[in-house]
Amino acid sequence: MNVLVLKDQLRDLEQFLDQRSAQEDRQHKQETESMNQLLEIKNKLETKCEEWSMIRAITLVKLQLDAKFDRTKKNVEYSLQRKNWWQPFAEQVEKRKPPSRKQKDLIQSSKIDTKKDKL
Repeated sequence: MNVLVLKDQLRDLEQFLDQRSAQEDRQHKQETESMNQLLEIKNKLETKCEEWSMIRAITLVKLQLDAKFDRTKKNVEYSLQRKNWWQPFAEQVEKRKPPSRKQKDLIQSSKIDTKKDKL
């Protein structure tokens, strides 16, 4: 009778160990799947972070270039205005002022000089 009880206990113990082993295998499999999912999510997040970092960097560079372009454009416009600031005044003076007597004399003398040169 002792042997039968021991055999039953041994069989029960083997079943318990098999169940325990199967349960641990399932738990390990679930943990592995969870870890794989977490790694996949982590990789996706890192990729998104890299993309956002690149987008942010590109945006900053674009803003800097736009600002530099605007400054350059304003500088060029200012330079052009400074370069020709006198031109409208000169045109107005030329339109209003008839040739003076000296200018008329110079014009006539240059005409006479050219006629003498031709002769």
